[in-house]
Amino acid sequence: MTMKNIQFIDGALNCMYAVYAVTDDEFQFLFPDKGQDVEFVEDILDRSSDKKLSEVLALVLSRRVQKPNVTGIHGTVFYQLSWKKMFYPTKRADQMVFGRVPNLKAIVKASDSLVFDVEWTDSRLLVKGLGRVYCLESPMQTIVCPI
Repeated sequence: MTMKNIQFIDGALNCMYAVYAVTDDEFQFLFPDKGQDVEFVEDILDRSSDKKLSEVLALVLSRRVQKPNVTGIHGTVFYQLSWKKMFYPTKRADQMVFGRVPNLKAIVKASDSLVFDVEWTDSRLLVKGLGRVYCLESPMQTIVCPI
């Protein structure tokens, strides 16, 4: 049986970014569209029942893969981070939207995670909260400075 690795990212401050092994059938259930490798739990619930999702997750969550043993991550599931959908309109990580996102401040404040103050300055995004400023100069670089 072939297994793929998927990562769960949730809205908790202490998110573990855990990786789990899934079967091809489980992967297809979580990521139903061709080429899809990003999904949001809310969207899974829109197309499936709580019971079916609970059954699949019970199996998946029993197969955690320690990060040193991970060879590739084939998909990402976001939980309590529905505001991130604007960055993944095609639900493909290789087509993620970078750059200025209109109404980001309102979206972050209305999200189901913590409230931060968001401000664009030139080409940088400043996210202020929890006594720190997170300055995203590029999608792969975050500089954290005390307020």
